[in-house]
Amino acid sequence: MKKNNLFVYISSFDDYSDIWPIFFQCFFKYWNDCPYQVYLGSVRKKFDHSQVKMLHSNAHSNWSSRAIEHLSQIESTYVLLMLEDYMLSKKVNTEEIASLLELMDTYDLNALRLYPDPLPSRGMSGQPNIGFQDMGQLNRTNTHATIWRREALLDLIRPGESLWEFEINASIRSNNTYPGSICGVWKPAIDYYMAIGKGKWFRSALRKLAKEEIFPNLSLRPAETPYTEVKSFILKWLGKPVRAILPLHVRQQLKRFFSF
Repeated sequence: MKKNNLFVYISSFDDYSDIWPIFFQCFFKYWNDCPYQVYLGSVRKKFDHSQVKMLHSNAHSNWSSRAIEHLSQIESTYVLLMLEDYMLSKKVNTEEIASLLELMDTYDLNALRLYPDPLPSRGMSGQPNIGFQDMGQLNRTNTHATIWRREALLDLIRPGESLWEFEINASIRSNNTYPGSICGVWKPAIDYYMAIGKGKWFRSALRKLAKEEIFPNLSLRPAETPYTEVKSFILKWLGKPVRAILPLHVRQQLKRFFSF
């Protein structure tokens, strides 16, 4: 398969331009042999890098309208969609990505998710590495790293939706439009961690970046407070196997307390 059949699209906008140098430092460290053209989506701002091309859009206040304009400027069969706060943390196996891309053609898939959140809902015969994301699955489509058939992604996006509205509504829309052509990996094909929440650096992300001697300018974007970090950890903990142990009324009380 020709490498220009897939382009990498990093979805962003001008308010997050302070993150771009850090994102790409991690990206090209862990995917230094990336053979695919990389595009960065913004509004007006530019990022000067020999391996990155810019996509600009009108100053829409929502993610979906910007993404539609960006994707309409790319002439490719497939796009690998990522967000600018996905910091790569392990070396990407380019041969594995190419193999997964071949499966897109072989099985006529419209989306193949490269990060298992959530896991596939059932296996695929003869393919131990991928499975089906079945209709009705919560977060069947989202903005984790995914190889999309570009036209299918454009078909599922609606102008005016926020990123979070897209994740919810596109999952519902995909049930009718693409009932059996969305799949995902059982183990990450691209490993990364989320670095930003509610516009602030996660403290856990800053610790990971510090180990790589990367130190974001916190005067441009502050870090979450220690209290917020603890609160987020507890809320995440409450959504895990603990829910099978604690009575419902106890979990609800704890969630109300830590949501303040």
